[in-house]
Amino acid sequence: MRKAALAKILMSDADLLLLDEPTNHLDIASLEWLETYLSAFRGAFVLISHDRYFLDRVCNRIFELENGSMHLFNGNYSTSMEKKMDEREFAIRKYQNTLREIKRIEGIIEQQRRWNQARNYVTIASKQKQIERIKSTLVRPEDQPDGIHFHLKADALTANEVVVCKDLSKRFGEREIFRNLNLMVRRDEKVCLLGANGCGKTTLLKILTNKIEPDSGSYKLGSNVHIGYYEQGSVRPNDPRTVLEALNAMFPRYDTKQLRNLLGSFLFRGDDVFKRMSDLSGGEYARIQLLKLMLSGSNVLFLDEPTNHLDIPSCEALEQALNGYGGTMMIVTHDRYLANRIADRIIIMDEDGVREFEGDWDAYKAFLAESASPKEKEESPSKNDYQLAKERKSALLKARSALKRAEERVHTEEETLKMLERKASLPEIASDFESAKAIYLEMDEQRQLIETCYAAWERAEAEHSALLDEGDEVD
Repeated sequence: MRKAALAKILMSDADLLLLDEPTNHLDIASLEWLETYLSAFRGAFVLISHDRYFLDRVCNRIFELENGSMHLFNGNYSTSMEKKMDEREFAIRKYQNTLREIKRIEGIIEQQRRWNQARNYVTIASKQKQIERIKSTLVRPEDQPDGIHFHLKADALTANEVVVCKDLSKRFGEREIFRNLNLMVRRDEKVCLLGANGCGKTTLLKILTNKIEPDSGSYKLGSNVHIGYYEQGSVRPNDPRTVLEALNAMFPRYDTKQLRNLLGSFLFRGDDVFKRMSDLSGGEYARIQLLKLMLSGSNVLFLDEPTNHLDIPSCEALEQALNGYGGTMMIVTHDRYLANRIADRIIIMDEDGVREFEGDWDAYKAFLAESASPKEKEESPSKNDYQLAKERKSALLKARSALKRAEERVHTEEETLKMLERKASLPEIASDFESAKAIYLEMDEQRQLIETCYAAWERAEAEHSALLDEGDEVD
């Protein structure tokens, strides 16, 4: 229905289009068609969207509503956010410099008062007026809007082969969803699963989480796998419990105060914790699911459209958490911006089965464009040489992604250690023997984990350097 309504508007004779979240529920093929249409559209359009990749492709001006004010930037989304960051840094520096100038003038006034001469009071009056003029134009930079802040931590290592699917098939009634699907996901991989709506991406995750059975074929999860599953949030559970009650039942090791603090970091403050689960909005339910993932300690994440219903700051917080995550993940998404920031392997599901590519979304699209180039086809080497070059390119991209993940993991764990060190220095901790003992034990474990992360980083660096030495650097 939504796609039909969108098509009706686009095919009208209008020269001004007003589009409210036009990319919601569109698969990637439909998104790309819409981008092509809007890029060639001769009229004007104003759209509301949280799809950053889409905004980069079709927009040349960005209006951002923040803290009750509207800010205008020329350029696409990425360019606009760079300008916004530069402007904010400039405003902060200007504000701090102005405060220092006021303090300097106040020092002069204090000095003049100590001298206590008639002419000094003339200077004092002049300097006070100068301070008043400066303060009248002083503008304090706006605070950043409240956003969610969290990190994801895997509780243990899994076997090397995390997911293995062999000849999986599934149909609903007369409709075949997929047939003879074969797939393997290895430890620490960050896989994005893409494809048209209805091709079976969500169905596959439900099979792997034992929510439905395949019609034929088999699948196996590796040893020591602890799954965290993020379901699409379009349908909220019919749960009469409050948010606080539901979380308390699921995570009894946390007391009410701890849960309220955790909920606060996900923007559930005050009476928000007493909202019923069944009454939550799409965005609120999405944040609850993210909180559950954080508390679960799962070492394998199955995420089904995790950026749906999230605003852009929440998407960025999720991406930061996923980049620092030390486990394996398999993400069903149409969010190409997310796939670019997270994926080290792309899996495409379509009517021909499963196609795999080592790298992120842009690398995959570049590969498709290169493969379709007539010139490349004319100059293509022999099949064996081509296959060898493809394998080397794939290996280098994978090694580069592994190195990036290892670097980010070291940074994340070092930040965690710094947080523990700050906590240990708090008076209430330092003065309590049991609390201090517990925090120092945790710090020792964190240091051991950091040593392990550094070793993994060194291995990743060595593997990446070895591939570069072979002369197969990818442009």
